[in-house]
Amino acid sequence: MMNIRYLLLLVSVSIMAACGGGGGNDGDHIEISFSASPALTCETLQVTLELHDTGHDPVNVDQNETVLISASSSLDSMPSSVTVANGNSSVSFNVTHTSALTNVDFDVSADGGNITDSVSSEDPDIDFVETAFRFYADGTYIGSSPIATQVGGKTNSQTLQLRAIEANSDTGACEAALTSATNVEIAYECENPTACSSNTLSFTGNSTVQVTGSANQATFDFSSPSSNFTTVPMNFNASGQAIFSFLFNDVGQIKLHAKSTLPSSGPTLSGSSNAFVVRPFGLHVYAVGDSTAVDGSGAAYKKVGEGFSIGVRGVLWETGEGNGAGIPNGYPGSDPASYADLSDNAVAPNFGNESTGEDVTLTAEHRLPSAGTLGTFAGGTEVTSFTSGAGTSSTATYSKVGLIDIVGVIKDGSYLGVNATSGSHAIYGNSGYVGRFTPDHYELTLSAGIFESVCNDFTYIGQAFTYATSSQPTITVTAKDSSGNDLQNYLGISGGAEGFKKLGTTSMHPMHLTTPVTVASNNIGADAVTAMPVSIVYQPPGVVDDSTPYRTVFTLSASDSFTYTRNANAEVADYVIDLPLLVTQLTDSDGISAVHATGAVNSGGSIAGLPIDTTNPFVVTMTAPDEKQFFGRFRLENAFGPETAPLALPVNIEYLGQSGFVVNGLDDCTAALTDANFDLNVIDDDAVDDDGDSATDNPAPGDIDGIVIDSSSTTGTIANDPFDDGVAGFSFSAPGAGSTAAIEVQLLDSANDYPWLLYNWDAVDQLSDGDMFDDLPSSTATFGRFRGHDRILYWQESTN
Repeated sequence: MMNIRYLLLLVSVSIMAACGGGGGNDGDHIEISFSASPALTCETLQVTLELHDTGHDPVNVDQNETVLISASSSLDSMPSSVTVANGNSSVSFNVTHTSALTNVDFDVSADGGNITDSVSSEDPDIDFVETAFRFYADGTYIGSSPIATQVGGKTNSQTLQLRAIEANSDTGACEAALTSATNVEIAYECENPTACSSNTLSFTGNSTVQVTGSANQATFDFSSPSSNFTTVPMNFNASGQAIFSFLFNDVGQIKLHAKSTLPSSGPTLSGSSNAFVVRPFGLHVYAVGDSTAVDGSGAAYKKVGEGFSIGVRGVLWETGEGNGAGIPNGYPGSDPASYADLSDNAVAPNFGNESTGEDVTLTAEHRLPSAGTLGTFAGGTEVTSFTSGAGTSSTATYSKVGLIDIVGVIKDGSYLGVNATSGSHAIYGNSGYVGRFTPDHYELTLSAGIFESVCNDFTYIGQAFTYATSSQPTITVTAKDSSGNDLQNYLGISGGAEGFKKLGTTSMHPMHLTTPVTVASNNIGADAVTAMPVSIVYQPPGVVDDSTPYRTVFTLSASDSFTYTRNANAEVADYVIDLPLLVTQLTDSDGISAVHATGAVNSGGSIAGLPIDTTNPFVVTMTAPDEKQFFGRFRLENAFGPETAPLALPVNIEYLGQSGFVVNGLDDCTAALTDANFDLNVIDDDAVDDDGDSATDNPAPGDIDGIVIDSSSTTGTIANDPFDDGVAGFSFSAPGAGSTAAIEVQLLDSANDYPWLLYNWDAVDQLSDGDMFDDLPSSTATFGRFRGHDRILYWQESTN
C-alpha cells in the first residue's frame, strides 16, 4: 500500500519599491522560513517567504506581485507561482510529497528575477523525514508563529508541548513515537541577534536545566557539538506529548530545537520550533546621576540648559513588577509613584544587538510644579548604541524649572516585527521623576528707595536714620536660563512639594545679616581723602512672589538703620547723604547665584554677565536730595547776672556749618534734657562755702531744685521739651538780694542718650579708645556779678 504523505508549504513574500512599488524602503532579498523543521511525511509543512530590505526588515508591495517558485527536488504537489496582494508583505501556498528527502532547497524570484532568495542565512534547506519532534503551542504548530512573542525573564505565556511523531509504515498517518519518560536533547538557536549572549535559557520538563545558546546557522546541524544540546528528562503521554516550559534570560528572536533516539536503536527524532520573539519586559530609563528628587523639596539635579545623559537598559521580568501580559506596573502613566522600579532588574544583554539594532526614542513629560508647563527637552533624545543591553544618550538639556518624566519607546515602533507601541507586547520605559531642574542664574532690577532723616531733613553724624515711610528699596530677582531668557515654571516660594523657588530672607548678602555691617559711603571725611564709613544694621528683608512666575521681590526692611561713624575724620561741614547700598551676593539654597544683567556697567566698563560679588556688587541707589548729616555737639556758655533776677544759662546744640559751628536752628526734635543731665557745684563769691556743709552746697548729680546760696536758694528749670531751634531753655531762679555765688554746671549723659553730641572739649581721650569725642561741656552761672562792658577794663561799685 502506498504511504500517503502531505506537505503544506506556506510562503510569505513582501515586495515593495523594488517590485514596482513607489516610495518606502527598497526590497533587497526574500527570506524563506518553515513552520517546523524537519518536515514530516505524515503532515503538512508551512513555509514563509518574506521580502526584506538590506537591514533584514520587511517591506510591503504597493501592487499585486507574482512570485515564481521552484524546488531542488521534485515534490508531489507545489504551485509554480503565487501572488502577493497589494499592501501585503506575505503570500501562502501548500505542497505535498510522499517520500523522504534531504536538503530540499526552494528557489523564489520576483520583479523579473531582480529579487531572489540571495541571502544564505535566510535560505535554509529542509529535510522530509518519517519521524520528528513538533513544538506545539496551545495545541497547534501550524501558522507563522505558534510559539508567540514571549517576555524576557518570564516563564512562557502559552501551554507548550513537545510531540514525538512518526509515520505509520502501513497507513502513512502520524502517530506517537514516544509514550513514556525519555531523555530529550534541547538546544536553542539565536536567530536575531545571530550570536547568543552568555545568558541561558531555563528549560523545564521533569526538571529544570540551563541551556546554553548556539549561534544562528543557515541549516541547523543537529549533530554538531557547537549546537550545545543539553539533556532534559521529559514524560511523553500516550499521544506522544510532553508538557514543558521555558524562561529565556535574554531577548531577541530564537528557535528551540529537540532531538532524541527512539528505543531499540531506532531512528533519531529531531525538530525545531518556529522562530519567535522574546521581547524586553520594559525599558529602564534613568537620568545619569539624578538626585532622586520627587518634588520641590528634593535635592537639585541640574541647571536648566545644563547637560546630562539618559541611560536606557532593556531589562528582564521580575516577579511582582508587572501585569499578566508582562507590562511593568504603572507603565505607561503619569504618576511616577506607581511605577515599577526597574533599576534592579537584570539587563537583557542582547538588547540592541539585533541585525538592525533597535534605537530608543526619548521624550519628556511635565510632572511638577503642578501649575507649570512642559519645556524643551533637547539633545539626547535618542539612544542608538547599546553594549550588553545598556546604552546612554548624547548630552541632553531641559529648559524649565521643575521635575519631568522621561519616556523611552522603541524608535520604529516595532521590536523584531512585534508591535512595541501598544497592546500586550508594548515595550514601555518611564524614568519617573527627573530633576529638580533649577535656574541657571538670577538677574536683579531695582526700584530705588528713599532715606529719611531723623529731624527736619538732617541727622547728626553718629545718629541712626532709616528709610522714608513705605519707601524701602525693592529688588526684583528674575530667574534666567543660560541665554538670559526669563525662566518659566519658577513657582512656589512657600516651600514643600510645590516649592520650586529657593530664594528666602537669607539669600541676599549682606542684607541677610542682623549684626552691624560697616561700608564706605561716597561722602569724604575731614582729611579730604577717606570715605566716611557707615554702620548698617539690616533686618531680614521681605520676600514675596511676584505675579510673574519667574520673579521674586525682595523689599528691604523698614527697620534697617544706618549710622555714619563719628570719629576725628567725621568733623566736617554739613553734607548731603550719599550712601549707595551694595548687594555683594545673591544665592539661593541650591547655590544658584546672581549675575549682572545686560547693560550693567561700572567705572571699569561693562560687567554684564559677571557674578554679583564684592568686586562687582549690585548697587542699590538711594534718593536723599535734601537729607543732610550734621556734625553736632552740645555747648554751654557762662552766664552772669544779679541775684535779684532769674539767670538764663545757654545750653544749646550746635552743628558744624560751612563757616563754623552754629546753633542748630532746625533742631526741634532732640529730646529735652532732664534733671539727671546736670551736675551742679556751688562756689561762694569768696570761694568759701557759706556754712561748710558741702552736702548742701554741692548737690548730688541730678539735683537742681532748691540749691542753697547763702541764706536763700535757686532752682534750675528746663523750659523746652524738646529742644526749640537747638535751644534747651535752661535757667536758674533768682535767689534774692544778698545771695551771691557761682554755680559750676557740668552736663551729664549717663544714659548715653546723646552720644552724637559729645565733643573733644579737653583734648583728652577719656577712655583711651582713640575716640576724642567723649566730653560733655560745662560752664558757670554767677549771681551777683555782671559780665561788664567789653570796652571797660575796671569796674567798681559805688558804696555811697
